Amino acid sequence: MMGEKPKNNAWDILGKYLTFVIVAIYLVYILNGIFNFIPVGTVWVDIVHYLTYYGPMAVVIVTSIEAIDTHKGIFRTLLILCWVFIVLFSISPNLFGLIK
Repeated sequence: MMGEKPKNNAWDILGKYLTFVIVAIYLVYILNGIFNFIPVGTVWVDIVHYLTYYGPMAVVIVTSIEAIDTHKGIFRTLLILCWVFIVLFSISPNLFGLIK
C-alpha cells in the first residue's frame, strides 16, 4: 500500500548499529594516533587495530545478507559460503596449513 513504512528486519537494524560502531572505532583509532591516549603495547591497541581491519568486513557481510534477505535457496547459501571462505582466508591465508 502507498504510505506504508517498510518493515525493519533484524539485519537492517544490525547494519545501522554496526555502521555507527565502526565509525566510532575509526574515530578512536584516528584520535589515538594524534593524542596517544591508549598506551602503546597494551591489548587495547591490538583490539582497536583488529576492529579497524575486520569492522568494515562485518558491515559488508551484514549489508550483503540484508540485500539477499528476500532470496532463498542456493543463491543465499552460496553467498554465505563465499563469506565463510573470505573470513577464513583473512584469518589464515594458507587455511591453517591446508594450502601450501
